[in-house]
Order: sequence, then structure tokens, then C-alpha cells
Amino acid sequence: MSATRRASLTRGRWGKLKALEQAKQAAAAPENQPVSQRTLDRVTKERDEANKKLDAAVKENSNLKTHLRNVAKKVMDTANPTPFLSGTEKDPSEISEQELIALIGTLLPVEKNVTLESRIEELETRITLLSGELGKLLKVKLNVETRLKELGSCQDLDTVQQGLKQLWLESCTTKLFAGESFKLKDVDSSQDEQGSSSETPNHNSIPPSVQINLERVDIAAPGQAKKAGDTHIKNMQPDLRQLVIQDLSLYKGNGADWRLMAERVGVPGSLVSTWQQMKLSQPMKNVLGVWATSPGATVRMLHRHLVSPQMRCVMLAKRISDYYEV
Repeated sequence: MSATRRASLTRGRWGKLKALEQAKQAAAAPENQPVSQRTLDRVTKERDEANKKLDAAVKENSNLKTHLRNVAKKVMDTANPTPFLSGTEKDPSEISEQELIALIGTLLPVEKNVTLESRIEELETRITLLSGELGKLLKVKLNVETRLKELGSCQDLDTVQQGLKQLWLESCTTKLFAGESFKLKDVDSSQDEQGSSSETPNHNSIPPSVQINLERVDIAAPGQAKKAGDTHIKNMQPDLRQLVIQDLSLYKGNGADWRLMAERVGVPGSLVSTWQQMKLSQPMKNVLGVWATSPGATVRMLHRHLVSPQMRCVMLAKRISDYYEV
């Protein structure tokens, strides 16, 4: 046998041995070995735990669906679903999210877009009206005290009875905004019976001094450019000036009216007392007239007085700031 032949046989046998060794190693690999019982138990346990979690999730989902259906049914029974739901006898669980939100929106109270300035204006008007009512009550009280004092010194019983009846009629005819507990026609008939020729006073109206300051002031729309804040109050826009006069001429319960403004701009207290005794309908006009003699009486300074912590006339200050660079 030649050397070449022997070398070829040797290579063939060596290749077979190598292939056999590789086959034995592959058979001995872990992935080709049978699954042990421990591994099988571990996988089974994990599967059981996953099934328990799944069952719990399914149960929770069912409960949530039930709660959602009850809530949707309650909303449908309370609200009017006609504008939002298409079709009739729709199952509550089939309502979409948008439809449910729309239904809930119909149950919520609609808030009015009321600004702080409007609210302040409304409160100031109410305070003014209540001040007028308080004035009526004080007038009645003073009248009662005076008449009772006069009747106390009277010796004639008939005169006392007539005086008490007349005092009662005058008190009953003083009507307040809170309501009327006495009918005017009853008073008239009573007066006819007693033959009184005096006219029944009618107090069911706002005092003229208050009414003149509650009249509407038509103010022109502000221009594109605001006016200078250094404008003297003499040259102030007339309608805006009238608004300031009317607003501050109304007596406020906290005193933030023409009296406080007079004090801030240096009007003597004796002059303020004189104006109060005169019962001026628009005393703020006098305040501006006295203050106008000062060169520092500008619109900007007026605005600073209005926004001060003592006066806090926010709405009025806002009107001025719409027209002037303050």
C-alpha cells in the first residue's frame, strides 16, 4: 500500500472519530436532556399564580363595569339624555365617555360670568338703598318719640286717642323695600272714616338726593390712545367727572365716599360739616370744586385716592384707567 493511500485512510478514520465525539457532546448538552420534575413543578406553580391574578382582574373589571353602569343609569334618570343620546332605550353600559360627560355637565350649576367690579357695584348700590331705608326708620322713630312726648302731657282722652291713631297710620304708611305689611287702601278708608283732611304721606320711593345719584351716566367709548394722567380735574372728561360725582356722593356704610375724599384732599372739617347740614344732593361736586384750586389736583392723583386701602373704589378707578394714563 502506498503512502498516499495510507494517509487518506488515516484522515478518513480521524474524521469519523471527530464526528462521533461531536455527536456525543451534543447529546450531553442540557437543552437536549429530558425536563426534570423540579422544573416542571416550578412552571406549573407560576402558571397557577398567573391564573389566579387573571381571575382577580376579571372579577375587579366586572365590578367596575357594574358600578359604572349604575352611575350611568343614575345620571340618565336625573338628566335629560335626549339632546345627547341617539336612539331610545340605550343601555347605560353602552354610553360613550363623551356622552356621559355631556350628561354630567347638564347636572352641574351654570356659573354666571360675574366680574368683581360688577359685584362691587351691586353691593354698593344695595348699601345705598339700605342707607335710605335706615333713614326712613330713623325718621319714623323720631316722629314717634316726639308725638308720644306731646301726648304724654295731654289731659284730654279723646285727643290722646286721635293722636295715637294718627301716629299709627303714619307709621304704617312708611313702606320699606323689604315688603309691605300694610295696605294703603286700608289707611285711606280709615282716614275717610275719621274725616281727616290731611293727605297720607307716600314714602314708598327713593329719596331725591339718592335718586339723582343713581341715574345712568352715558360715557363715550374710550379712544385708541389714552389721555395724559397729569390732566387737571378741571379739564377732566365731563361724563367721567359726573360719574365720579354721583358715585362718591352716595353715602357708604364704611365712609368711603365724598367725606373721606374731602379729608384726603385737605377740605376743612368745618366746611364738610356745613355741607352735611345743608344736605347737598351731590356734595362731591363741592369737594372737586375746592380741590380744583390746587395745581396738584390731577386725574392721576384722583385715581390714587380711589385705589387707596381706605377708599377701595376699584370699579370707579378702573373706569378712569380706561381713559387716562394713570
